[in-house]
Amino acid sequence: MRLTILCGLMFFCYYALGQPKIGIGVTSPQAQLDVIRSMRMGGVTPSSSFLIYDSVSGNFTWNKSNIFAPANQPLIKHGFSQEGLYYNNAALEYKNSAGQLQFRTHWPSGDGYIGGNLGIGRSDPGSPLHFPDDLGEKIILYGGASANYGIGMQDYLLQIHADQSASSIEFGYGSNSNFTELMRINGNGRVGIGTNDPQATLQAVKGAHLATAAFFPEDINAGINSHFNYGNSEYTYIRGGKITLNDIPGGKVGIGIEPTFADAVLEVNGRINIRKLSAADLGGYYLNKSDNFSLAGLVGMVGNNIGLYGINAPASFEMNATTGALRIASNAGNAGQFLQSKGASTRPAWVSATSPLYNSTIVLQSNITTIYSGAAPVDLPGMIRTFTLPGNATILVSYNMEFEIPNGQEKFANAYVDLLFDNNLISRSGTYSDYHMQTITGTAVISAGAGSHTIKLQGSCTDWTVYFTPSDYSKSLIIRILNK
Repeated sequence: MRLTILCGLMFFCYYALGQPKIGIGVTSPQAQLDVIRSMRMGGVTPSSSFLIYDSVSGNFTWNKSNIFAPANQPLIKHGFSQEGLYYNNAALEYKNSAGQLQFRTHWPSGDGYIGGNLGIGRSDPGSPLHFPDDLGEKIILYGGASANYGIGMQDYLLQIHADQSASSIEFGYGSNSNFTELMRINGNGRVGIGTNDPQATLQAVKGAHLATAAFFPEDINAGINSHFNYGNSEYTYIRGGKITLNDIPGGKVGIGIEPTFADAVLEVNGRINIRKLSAADLGGYYLNKSDNFSLAGLVGMVGNNIGLYGINAPASFEMNATTGALRIASNAGNAGQFLQSKGASTRPAWVSATSPLYNSTIVLQSNITTIYSGAAPVDLPGMIRTFTLPGNATILVSYNMEFEIPNGQEKFANAYVDLLFDNNLISRSGTYSDYHMQTITGTAVISAGAGSHTIKLQGSCTDWTVYFTPSDYSKSLIIRILNK
């Protein structure tokens, strides 16, 4: 009865007094309904659904209760902006003040979305995924804690690993179900490029129209680079300002052959080798026959002499690098001697000359002279020489003369040079031309006896007057006298 009267009075006051504030446990209510300390809404038994708020602890107690969102709607908002927690099509979303999605979790599929950086074990992520600064396993993709496919960290070391030595790490393109492999690292330490079964520590398979390996300088457009298995013919090019092969002390290099000499630095197909001999004054390269032990030769330097040396036979040909003197075997010859061949089966020998040249090479230079058309042959100025022979001799004669038609008067003309020995005509050379300048050359071999002799040149022409002059390319008349 009392509760009914109280409720009636409260209802009367609500309408009669213009919606006043009602306080429960407080004399000055701050809201239309102000309840001090605690409030309960819902059923009264522990098994019923109710909501309790305790102002002392600040706790809301939900008993068999929940926020019910029958449609897409905000669940928590911070003021009048779009920032807050939303329910959206079976997903829980958090948006910023502009309504842009920052976080989303879709509970039917388990998919999630983070609009910024995610820190695992740290509150200041600096990238889309940021781990704490601790050593150890960072990501396990497959397997357990002791053996797995994953990524780990140790001091100054990034680890990308498989779970065991029989496993591999592959690199390529496509997807898990449609993968094209380009490179792999096997757990046994082998690396394969272009092959999934490397048979060496590193095996690279040549691609079509590509080199197996190419090395470029800093400027890749300089056109200087090194290739291995280049082009269809698989050529090998090694280029560089400095190329060092096997610089390990005692190391050997073999080209087309396994090195066989203990002191060889380089051997080429068993035919050429460079040997590191104990003698400091011996150097060069050796030439061998196919069995490496037959007759061999050295092209190099022994002491101050550069030459060709027989290793298994006492034969050599040397030139002294200081004086230029020549030597066959141990014989350097005497002054004035020359080398004479003894045939295919005997070495050459130093011999004295039996028919030496006289010191009588004569060189004459002519002067310009005019030869008139139709005139008898005229002595060419300076082209006459008289000499005396002590005995029989062979005389070699050569000459070069030019004839020139005066400028502005280019006409066809015949010009001749006659070689006379003791006023006897030996040879005549000439040309017929309309060119401005032509050269007339000639040679002769003359046998002569002891006594005084004269050699001279005469010039003549027909059809037109010409100038005769010495050739610009050599001396005009050269006479060489040889003993018989």
